[in-house]
Amino acid sequence: MIQIPGSTVEQLYTRARSWVVVTFSDANAALKVQDKENGALMGKGIGRLTWWDGIGLKEGKLNFTFQIDCKEGRYRLVMNGLEAVPDPKYPANPRAGAWFLDPERLARNNGKPNKMAYWNLEQLHGFLQPLAESLRKTMLAEGAKKSEW
Repeated sequence: MIQIPGSTVEQLYTRARSWVVVTFSDANAALKVQDKENGALMGKGIGRLTWWDGIGLKEGKLNFTFQIDCKEGRYRLVMNGLEAVPDPKYPANPRAGAWFLDPERLARNNGKPNKMAYWNLEQLHGFLQPLAESLRKTMLAEGAKKSEW
């Protein structure tokens, strides 16, 4: 939960909605739920990512879902439903999407940390953290001010 003192539910909802419009190329396709009364937005996003899938490095898209809940003076962002989909040019690995998101893989490697699994988490963090930070900056904004002509 991120505190934005002095902001109403309506203000935060409007800022979150504007963040979705700016962040995703097709906001109407991205947003699946727009509940202004309860201050909630839910949707699906797609991004580009590189990961290790147990066979080699893969590039592809990362599908994810997001939920933004707004309350008086605070909001929260939840991202989940992560699914890695390799580009067609890579050999198929049925475990590809789940492998790099499997927490058990972090500990497997003869008792040593699994460096590739941690590398994948760093890649994932490098993709998701800037999204969360850009939302935070939008939520902190006081709103667009009309320019004088």
